[in-house]
Amino acid sequence: MKITSEYNLRSLQHEQRMLELYRKGSASDGELLEPLANSCRRAAAFEWCLHEDAGSIRRLWEEAARALAQGFLRKRSGFARRSEELHLALNLSIASRNFDLVSALMHTTVARSSVKTGRFARSPLLLLNGYLFLARAILERRKDHITTAQRLLENARPDSDYEWWAKQFPSTHEAAWKIDEHEATRGLLSVIARFMVDREPLSDKDSDLDSPAAADFAELMDRAMLSLDQFIDSEINHRPKLYLWLPGIAVSILAESAGLPLNWLAVRQRDNQKGYARLPLGLVCQ
Repeated sequence: MKITSEYNLRSLQHEQRMLELYRKGSASDGELLEPLANSCRRAAAFEWCLHEDAGSIRRLWEEAARALAQGFLRKRSGFARRSEELHLALNLSIASRNFDLVSALMHTTVARSSVKTGRFARSPLLLLNGYLFLARAILERRKDHITTAQRLLENARPDSDYEWWAKQFPSTHEAAWKIDEHEATRGLLSVIARFMVDREPLSDKDSDLDSPAAADFAELMDRAMLSLDQFIDSEINHRPKLYLWLPGIAVSILAESAGLPLNWLAVRQRDNQKGYARLPLGLVCQ
């Protein structure tokens, strides 16, 4: 335990030094915005292991989200406006509960130059667009966007893109996890959309704690956390950014914003269910 703590402390100190360099450099070099965001994520992971201070983690996530948002909203030179970065910015903005930044990102588009004909998978872009429309439906109280989100999410199944995933990630374990992560995110977002249609949570009514949608959401999250655990156990590479499962945290917060109860997460934290250390209640709930 002591060795792990010393490693986390040294790693945090290293990331803090890198953050200072990236902060200074990114003011004039848009190419450093993505490294700044990634360093914030790594620093947040080590910070959580050492101190479990939710405020510090959210500030680091917000800084990362703002860095990526600069690249998209200001179209900073040197920053590649790819769908992966927009998806990450959306996750970071929601996880840090900066909904003003989420609103600013909802109308953002990715650079067409990043989509290479015949070499780009449709499913990640469809998932991103479904995510954006669902966020708009919740934050703008636009129920007409829910149907669009559902259609995009349904079409975002990764089945037809397996070859693309394999080429993107030479490690078979990593490719399998990335597909699982994609499908888990798609499924969780779909449950939120269905809940909004069935329960009309955009009103101010309290949600039923026994909602079937909450049970479906929890079951999908259980599978995702198990899959993530299996991936970590099979990998020799150290992946500090997976100390916390950012997509799961962001989607859970979005679910709460839609009115979906999160009592299932409190139960899993209380029971120390396997894998849920990466989805801390303190980072999901205010």
